[in-house]
Amino acid sequence: MASFQEKLQAELCPNGYEPCMRRSVQSCILFEAYRCVEGKLEAMRPFQRKLAFLDQAVALLNSLDFIPPHKKPDVMWRTATSREPITDDSKYTSVALFTR
Repeated sequence: MASFQEKLQAELCPNGYEPCMRRSVQSCILFEAYRCVEGKLEAMRPFQRKLAFLDQAVALLNSLDFIPPHKKPDVMWRTATSREPITDDSKYTSVALFTR
């Protein structure tokens, strides 16, 4: 069975990572992070859920070898224009709503 990294690279970035792929890669990372922590969410308090989700997303991003280290912070921007990092509130809520 292929790992998350292998699947993501094969399906989304077969020729390597390009900056225009930022949103697609971010979405895949966020959905996988939610899937990873989903079974443990009921036992956590609301603020712990959001932190666990965002920590898992950052861990997944750091595990992706095909994205150059200097481009990894860019993936977690809220928008490319503002360049502000995503918050745990904004992305947790949107992913949780999509998975229902």
